[in-house]
Amino acid sequence: MEVTTSGGTSGVPKLIVTTTAAEVDDDAKPDYLLPKDDVVLIPGPLHHSAPFTTSVLSIVHGNHLILGARFDAAKTLSLIDQWHPSFLLLVPTMMQRISRLPDDVRARTDTSSLRTVFHMASRCPEWLKDEWIRWLGPERIFELYGASDSPGNTIISGPEWLEHRGSVGRPALGEFAIRGTDGTTLPPGEVGEI
Repeated sequence: MEVTTSGGTSGVPKLIVTTTAAEVDDDAKPDYLLPKDDVVLIPGPLHHSAPFTTSVLSIVHGNHLILGARFDAAKTLSLIDQWHPSFLLLVPTMMQRISRLPDDVRARTDTSSLRTVFHMASRCPEWLKDEWIRWLGPERIFELYGASDSPGNTIISGPEWLEHRGSVGRPALGEFAIRGTDGTTLPPGEVGEI
């Protein structure tokens, strides 16, 4: 059994108990676009479920894991320069703080090692996502939509997002349906509840 915490949606901390087996298939591709045997940077606090879970999965898949003691935008860029991670986990607040750094600070950071910049936990404003896509290129930006206590999530890449602004992508885990107030499944383009 795994117990993690969350509060991203409501702001009120809650415990999330997972009863699924904690098994890893060494031959399978890691979840959440994680690499194997590489370097992963997670500057977020481990008391939140995404940084904690991603950290554990990173170690399980043989990655060198770099953690930030406390999020600091400039320090995160210096960790990228120092460790050359291929995977970076952020939330939009962190992305915004990094984007507020002077242009020359961002420009002198060697981001060439980054293959996946994965963001989640809250809605990313379009202007901010556009800024990161311009800075790093769309092929490196990915977004996860889901909840820690949800059996499913979606992932969208930067190129897909540019083609379908506002979309959260396709199901990466689980199945989704958009339903009307009467519970019937709605056709594409209709507004309803997940």
